Amino acid sequence: MNILDKSIERTMVVKASRERVWRALTTTQEFSSWFQCKVEGEFAPGKRLDLVATVPGWEGFKFWFQIEEMIPPSKFSWRWLPGAAVDDNDSNTTLVTFTLEEVAGGTRVTVLETGFEGVSLAKRAKAFKENTDGWRDQMANLERYLAEHA
Repeated sequence: MNILDKSIERTMVVKASRERVWRALTTTQEFSSWFQCKVEGEFAPGKRLDLVATVPGWEGFKFWFQIEEMIPPSKFSWRWLPGAAVDDNDSNTTLVTFTLEEVAGGTRVTVLETGFEGVSLAKRAKAFKENTDGWRDQMANLERYLAEHA
């Protein structure tokens, strides 16, 4: 990580409609499946959701996010503590934004996580690396999930 790195961005095109991708991103059951976590409650702007990871190697890890914006079927965003921080007063939240665009053959899905400049220098590099790797894996999970659950 370069100390100037402030965001992570991943983009892919999936063979699914924006509405289908939107449901996978914003419904409790579908999100829980591909994101590999347990989540209770419904997704709604302003709502904080508590989650428990089921990802191999991270089982039982507790985290949360607060939903910022839901503009069906094009934009979904939340804030959370980056990396493996749970209740960390030394770190600011980052903003995760999914953008969905119709393209030939499906939907372009872009995830952008911004705000790493607000994370303390002591934790920034680790959080940036964990989330860079995490978004690579989660985008692959989403793509696989949508292919299997068309």
